[in-house]
Amino acid sequence: MLIEVSSRMRTPLRAARDLCRRSLIAMFFLAVWAGTAIGAPAWLDSMKTSCNQGSTQDCLNVGVAYLTGELRGNKIAKDPKQAKMFIDDGLRMGEQRCKQSDYVECYTVGLAYFEGGMVPADMPRGLNFLQKSCKGGYKKACDWLDNSGLQQMIK
Repeated sequence: MLIEVSSRMRTPLRAARDLCRRSLIAMFFLAVWAGTAIGAPAWLDSMKTSCNQGSTQDCLNVGVAYLTGELRGNKIAKDPKQAKMFIDDGLRMGEQRCKQSDYVECYTVGLAYFEGGMVPADMPRGLNFLQKSCKGGYKKACDWLDNSGLQQMIK
């Protein structure tokens, strides 16, 4: 059984449909103007996936992106809650791997704590991680300690 729509009903239906279309278009342009993307950018999705698979550096990168609103020129909306979650996860993973003698992770975590920015600076804690990394043979950590002048003060 077909329901016939009278011509009087067509006009309000068309008006409602047109209003809905205009609203969606306006919402899209408002989102673009506000600097947010509809859906996450591909680079961010890729880093989140890598973080979920255990990349300390990508967790920290995603956290920094949410903290500052950009990463290496790529812009996203700032989100302090997401930033904290990714940074905390990255540091937790890095510290765990450092305990398992992954000296690259010791270096990454050490710099994060020593320099601050993404977390409150904790120089003694950062220095401990950096020293462990250097003692473990990670040359980049030793070079960083040498260049900072801290290596001489420690010896």
